[in-house]
Amino acid sequence: MVKGFRTFVACMLFCSASFAHAQAWPNKPVKWFLAASAGSAPDIVARLIADRLVAIWGQQIIIDNRPSAGGNAGTAAGANAPADGYNLLFAQAAPIVSSQFLFKEMPFNPEKQLVPIVGLGVSPMMLAVNPALKANSLAELVALAKSEPGKLNYATPASRNIPHMTGVVFGSLTGIQWQNVPYKTTPQAAGDTMAGITQIYINGVPPIAPMIRSGALRVLGVSSLKRLPNFPDIPAMSEVAPGFVMVGWFGLMAPVGTPAEVIAKVNQDTNTVLKNPQIAERMLQLGMYDPGGTPEEFGRFIAEERARWASAVKAAKIEPE
Repeated sequence: MVKGFRTFVACMLFCSASFAHAQAWPNKPVKWFLAASAGSAPDIVARLIADRLVAIWGQQIIIDNRPSAGGNAGTAAGANAPADGYNLLFAQAAPIVSSQFLFKEMPFNPEKQLVPIVGLGVSPMMLAVNPALKANSLAELVALAKSEPGKLNYATPASRNIPHMTGVVFGSLTGIQWQNVPYKTTPQAAGDTMAGITQIYINGVPPIAPMIRSGALRVLGVSSLKRLPNFPDIPAMSEVAPGFVMVGWFGLMAPVGTPAEVIAKVNQDTNTVLKNPQIAERMLQLGMYDPGGTPEEFGRFIAEERARWASAVKAAKIEPE
């Protein structure tokens, strides 16, 4: 009888402690590791969401910007941080689903060290051309590239990232030969295409959208599987290369071992933020689509993306460096 009573008391204390932890969290600032510089697209999205969560949690969110090594170093910092609920990762596509196929050595294991919390949306690429280029559609661009193998080039901000791989995989699927010209910055890549030094420019929606309105560049396609709701007249690249999709994405993840109740609360509160009409509209302006969902849905999406990248890298015969 005494033993049973002690067991009951121990169970109640454990349950009370777990409930208290869930109720108390967060009781101090929460750190988000972000493998991108201040003012970058990921940083803008992170701070947009964080500002609203601060209002819900009543605690500061510290954005720890760590831009370097293609995002691998900053992501590793998040993956290796203490799993106490106060260290989370603002995750980006490349370090989580593609870097392991593009680099021989990785400072972390994305499959074993991180767990999904919530997806914040996918970010498709746009393929734009200099207005002087004699191609008014994706089909015409493919035909032009095939008539002049190796002569066309496309600008991207850096290499071995989503914009670069968009060009590689689309070229592989359509059988065209073109050259990538990587730049150190987005303005340089865009500027040289507008000047005609490069003919094609591939990047995300936010940096290209203003050029659509100004007429500085002509957008021929988007890398999502379907057309975008706020750009319905721009064809999906899959309309020329069936099945083609190559998107960036953002999400929140945590080191393995982070308390389940913390993951559940972050997921719930983030979904609440994403459903706010003002936030939803701003996310569309930032080129983010289909945000929110459960940790399980985000986990399945990551697994599908990882498989897609493994296949794409193999098909394009890209060797890890």
